[in-house]
Amino acid sequence: QKVLSVASRVFPSYKIVNKLSLIKIPDQEIRSEILQEIAREKEISIEGLSVFVKDGVVTVSGLADNHPEADYALAVIQMIDGVRRIDSKLTIAGGYKWDGR
Repeated sequence: QKVLSVASRVFPSYKIVNKLSLIKIPDQEIRSEILQEIAREKEISIEGLSVFVKDGVVTVSGLADNHPEADYALAVIQMIDGVRRIDSKLTIAGGYKWDGR
């Protein structure tokens, strides 16, 4: 019922034809999906990779070889359903912190 109420406010000029339901993706499921996707990517080999998820906010840390590898890892993580935000604590070889910006 709440979803229908929000939808009618967001899209006031639309007729609601189907009922919608939202399901919160559990943090552990998001974490597992992130680890699986990172493992599939041959271009990503972050040493000491650590992933923590709380309410869809992902904190990721580890040592990447270079900036493109770190950027690619963050892009892969961002594509996972349920990820709201990424707090990157990745370090680039040589000691540089990388937040993806």
